[in-house]
Amino acid sequence: LSFANSKAYNICILDINLGKGSKDGKELLNHFKSIPAYNQSKYVAITAYALPGDKEKYISMGFDQYFSKPIVFEEVINCIKQLAEDNTVRTDSGSN
Repeated sequence: LSFANSKAYNICILDINLGKGSKDGKELLNHFKSIPAYNQSKYVAITAYALPGDKEKYISMGFDQYFSKPIVFEEVINCIKQLAEDNTVRTDSGSN
């Protein structure tokens, strides 16, 4: 969160379950979406939850993409590339 408060990021990859005592990925998503500088950011959920309907659940929460563990590195890289090519993602050097 300290990094997020000092600089806005274009794409945020959030682990849904961060462990006891930590905010989970859903709470972080809501936190980021409450910050005006993050209005156009894209959000990717990474989770071990992989039941039928989980992807739709996380997309409906406001995530732009979802990956279940174990993740395939190449798929995540391709997703990031696609999200970065989206014309709503900031590309100025001061806020990426």
